Amino acid sequence: MIEKGKKDIVKNKWGRPPIWIDKWTDEVVIKELEQMFIVLTNDKEIIYIWELFEWKPYARSSFIQQVSKRIDNPKIYSVYNTIKDSLENRAIKWAMTNKLNAASTIFHLKNNYKWVDKQEIDNTNTNLDVSEELSDTQKQLIAKRYAK
Repeated sequence: MIEKGKKDIVKNKWGRPPIWIDKWTDEVVIKELEQMFIVLTNDKEIIYIWELFEWKPYARSSFIQQVSKRIDNPKIYSVYNTIKDSLENRAIKWAMTNKLNAASTIFHLKNNYKWVDKQEIDNTNTNLDVSEELSDTQKQLIAKRYAK
């Protein structure tokens, strides 16, 4: 049990004990995001978002769920995306300087930052005969336009 008036913490034998914050408000979420941003700017070794939650009394998934509910708030959107962009840029920079394995970094970026492989799409049509699809009037208009 914790202080009087606060909810009980139930121990979970498979990981971090679940904690319930009585009132998740926009202000609480903004405060938490700003604290994470300060930690991120002071510790240049952090490259994964989960590292920002190591010492938090709640799970990352719980917090991300609260952020998702409030993403229409411009302040929350701005700070959260700044954090994600900083982490994405660090991962890229570390991979390019061989501090991180390139293959695992690509895997990380695809899973967490919506990166996709470049896809080549063949748009050639070898069976294209436009003349049969056009009426005589359309052919005459085209001929007039290009005759000028």
